[in-house]
Amino acid sequence: MSAQAGGTVLVTGASGFVGRAVCRCLLDAGHAVRALHGRRPAPAGTQAVRADIAAAVDWPRLLDGATAAVHLAGMAHAPLGRVARDALWRVNVEATADLARAAAAAGARLVFVSSAKVLGATGHFDDAAPPAPPDLYAESKWAAERALAAVPGLDYVILRPPLVYGPGVGANFRKLLKLMDTGLPLPFAAVAARRSLIGVGNLADAIRVCLAAEVPDRRAYLVADGAAPSLAELLRAIAAGLGRPAWLFPFPVPALAALARLAGRGEIVERLFADLVVDDRDFRIVHGWQPPVPFARGLAETCAWYRGRQTGGAA
Repeated sequence: MSAQAGGTVLVTGASGFVGRAVCRCLLDAGHAVRALHGRRPAPAGTQAVRADIAAAVDWPRLLDGATAAVHLAGMAHAPLGRVARDALWRVNVEATADLARAAAAAGARLVFVSSAKVLGATGHFDDAAPPAPPDLYAESKWAAERALAAVPGLDYVILRPPLVYGPGVGANFRKLLKLMDTGLPLPFAAVAARRSLIGVGNLADAIRVCLAAEVPDRRAYLVADGAAPSLAELLRAIAAGLGRPAWLFPFPVPALAALARLAGRGEIVERLFADLVVDDRDFRIVHGWQPPVPFARGLAETCAWYRGRQTGGAA
């Protein structure tokens, strides 16, 4: 059953980077939003419900009267230690399965945001690619996907985005913004590895489209902007958006990779020096979807947000 505009949608992780964009998008589309959040406040205009999904959650109560749920909450990285890893599994897998069972009982559609990393850390992927999660985080997302498929009668769709950027972004993408804001010369002009991206507004719109679909999917889709810039192209575009010069010079990529490994930063090699390109044509065809925000505009908005933070403007 589609979640028509005007219906109530439960959004988990509503106070996060993606969650805030999803809540705004759904409110603009005419939905009522029940926003499940943690320490940070829920977005304005939503029905705020504070809860910790690592603990026992009364999902049937939270889904009461809801036509759909969007599940964004989760642990973003695999922590160290057995106890911490158990917590990762509890949040990313078990809580997702609990929500799925409750959604099926309530007759609510569930949109679960997984990760393109389920298919691998590097490579070129389409929706026919077999899962090959490279780490515990990706394994937990793949396990959560399987948990959804095991719930009888559940109306669900899974989205697998690559790196998400946009105003409010944190983690590695914000580090790139900070790096290019220095104006320092960087040895990345020869790095031709391409990475698919998706703007946070485009991901939110894809979720909206999933909620509106008339026919249940019960499958996973890759979803992306379509643009897959090389590292050098991305850095030059960021520099332009920040009003900074892009001082990039060529340096042999194998030497850069060796230096990164010697410095104990081998993960940088994976993130920056190898392709991760996704083909999302299935989602575009099945749902008649095109990303509403072009990559250039989305990146410009991200840079403007970052610049506003540096000058004491945008929060």
